[in-house]
Amino acid sequence: MNSQERIQEIFNEIAGYESIKKDAMGVVDMLIREEEYLASGARFPKGFLLYGKPGMGKTKVVKAISKASEVPLLEVSEAEGLTKGVNIDKLIVDTFAQAHEIGKCIIFIDEIDKFAGYDKWQYDVPENLNTQKILMQAIDAIGREGKSIVIATANDLRLLSDTLLRTGRFDRMLQFHLPEEGDRKAIFDYYTRQIKLDDSVDIQGLVLDTAGCSCADIECIANEAVINSVQRRGDTITTADIISAMKRVTLRDIPKTIDLDNSERLKATAYHEAGHAFISLYYKKHIINASIIPQGSSTGSILNRSEKDDYSTKESLEQTVRVAIAGGIATEVFLGKRMAGCVSDLAKAQEIINGMCEEGFYGYENCQFQSSVRRYGVSDTLEVRRHDFVVSVLSESDKIVRFLMEEHREEITRIAEALIDRKQLDYQELVALMQNS
Repeated sequence: MNSQERIQEIFNEIAGYESIKKDAMGVVDMLIREEEYLASGARFPKGFLLYGKPGMGKTKVVKAISKASEVPLLEVSEAEGLTKGVNIDKLIVDTFAQAHEIGKCIIFIDEIDKFAGYDKWQYDVPENLNTQKILMQAIDAIGREGKSIVIATANDLRLLSDTLLRTGRFDRMLQFHLPEEGDRKAIFDYYTRQIKLDDSVDIQGLVLDTAGCSCADIECIANEAVINSVQRRGDTITTADIISAMKRVTLRDIPKTIDLDNSERLKATAYHEAGHAFISLYYKKHIINASIIPQGSSTGSILNRSEKDDYSTKESLEQTVRVAIAGGIATEVFLGKRMAGCVSDLAKAQEIINGMCEEGFYGYENCQFQSSVRRYGVSDTLEVRRHDFVVSVLSESDKIVRFLMEEHREEITRIAEALIDRKQLDYQELVALMQNS
């Protein structure tokens, strides 16, 4: 196996993210052929920053760069400091001194925003600012030596100062986005490569169902599905294995036994979930599974196809708010009483409305501009106004949902009764119940 094949094999262990892997392999090439780059007059980049939400595979890419280039890696992180029994400032000084002795290595600063970041507008963290100064001095010193490179990862780029991120300290930055369709399929293919998917599994549907999931989420779902298959001694991964895995990851627990003796609670749960399901389907949203089997902190659940979209419209977001509050409203409309357990639904609805305000969907007067508000100490008035506005949007959504439920009592009743009878329903079963006259 030649050098290029070896490097490709190492990066093949990272599923998806082809453009990011291509860029990372470019870094490997620079490390391996450094003299050629320097002879051509190119200045070798000394600082690389990989940023994006947790669970995107940033650390995995850094370690692949080290392995492929065969350049030793020295780590600076809070975890490494705990392992060595030193604070982060001493770890930075010691690690950069070690890099100086080695001559050529990769200094890997993991989650740099944790110990060298701060909210620029709301508050300063003295220890973080001090660590930032120590870090900048160390990076500048290693840069003058021209031997080692620094590769850092960050979850939130906004917490890092422009001074730290300037060219000369971090010459290259690479954002890790949520995995797209091709990436998600590649991740599933990789982690289920030793046991095939059943022919009945809708692969395209599976890819769509995991929109908005991180790489770590998808890896966990795939692994749980494999475990489910092996535990039932199956030779393929079925749709049921995948749904069970998704619910295990989403609800963070295993299914519990239904209390069949408590018919009132069972009925309330069924109408609660039927309310969520009906409003979702009314607005043409895809439901993977509806269940009244207790799992995690939920007495029932709706597993929706994720709708993570940076370009969502005001209409689609308001529909999602109505879906969120529909469960509690359904028990009122059909059973004549509000049931406890709607706190998370209301919190989700409130979060969506607050986000819409910040995006300017309801006019600039409803934007809080969080950093400026808190910096100048005028948040109280705006907080009250925002609260009143959120309540008004929720109240209007409540009226719309109640009207729809009164207009479609038969469909919701059918869904609730089917849930009581079968305990869980898939998308096709729910659609059939909606269309049955």
